[in-house]
Amino acid sequence: MLSTVNEAKRFVKSNPALLDIAQNLRSRLQSAKTFQTTSLVFLLQTCCSQLGL
Repeated sequence: MLSTVNEAKRFVKSNPALLDIAQNLRSRLQSAKTFQTTSLVFLLQTCCSQLGL
């Protein structure tokens, strides 16, 4: 697991496909009024597993 926010940021920035997913998620979250961290974490884990990360 990634232990810090900075590590997570570096990890995402070093994976272009994951960066695209993260930007897409951010825009969706900004348009939605609700924010649930647990569902976001689950979604990111799902994306990572699909990318083979």
